[in-house]
Amino acid sequence: MLSELSERSNNLSALATHWQSFIITPRDNDIIADGKENVLPNIFTFSAYNVYNFHVRHDSVNPLIKQAEKLSWGFIVSMFLGFITLLLAFDSISGEKEDRTLSLVFSNGVSRRTFLLGKLSSIVSIAGIMLLVGMLISLLMIVISGNVVIDSGFLIETGMFFIFSLFFITLFAALGLLSSTITAHSNISLLISLCFWLFAVVVIPNSSIFWAKKLFPIPTADQVDQVINQEQRDLINNAPRGSQSSSNDPFYPQHELRANLYMSLVNAEKRHKDHYYMRRCSISSKKPGVLR
Repeated sequence: MLSELSERSNNLSALATHWQSFIITPRDNDIIADGKENVLPNIFTFSAYNVYNFHVRHDSVNPLIKQAEKLSWGFIVSMFLGFITLLLAFDSISGEKEDRTLSLVFSNGVSRRTFLLGKLSSIVSIAGIMLLVGMLISLLMIVISGNVVIDSGFLIETGMFFIFSLFFITLFAALGLLSSTITAHSNISLLISLCFWLFAVVVIPNSSIFWAKKLFPIPTADQVDQVINQEQRDLINNAPRGSQSSSNDPFYPQHELRANLYMSLVNAEKRHKDHYYMRRCSISSKKPGVLR
């Protein structure tokens, strides 16, 4: 490809109008949390004058897109570890109320703060050990597979993920203890804990697309095409008479009008697609690559 570009460099017009493909690779840390990048454009066709199209490619023509199933730590922690934490916490207090052991504990001079902190720390410790063991096993699998480059940045992100996951586990444990404290029966506290889990794991994530559109209102590729087609139709309808006429006569007066119209059409398409491209890349943490 470099030799071909060297040959085209002798003709700047041919080099500038040569179409190339710009590939946005997946993030190296997409194993930590899925950013729904499989539904976002990852390849752009462009020249020096215009971005011609953008679309999602998953085929083997794009060597930077991996086809293997991805492991998402964020999904596992939120979906499974949060549920396990609530299972460990929902009957911590209500269970002792039913067994009539809570009064015995407090009769020994144990303060409520010490009792609740002990329950919370034990639940967080058990869930944290499960999280740490699972992360170490998956890191070992990553090292063996070699699909992800483990460098200092990746290790820092992994450590930060573990810390925030502990906060997440602590929150779920506190919610479980709350439901167990305000109820006298384990089955009721279990129902309240399940409601917490459904709201945090099902309702909030499924509303993420709605909030993403509100916070980052990036149009879809079809919407961009619709805006481009509408503006081009308006330019054609409002163009001076004779702008679409042609002739073999090089001194034909309408040649300039026709050239201006087509330049306006190209600029309209370029403006919208470049704007979409810049907004798309401004929120992406992927690394670019170039493929002919």
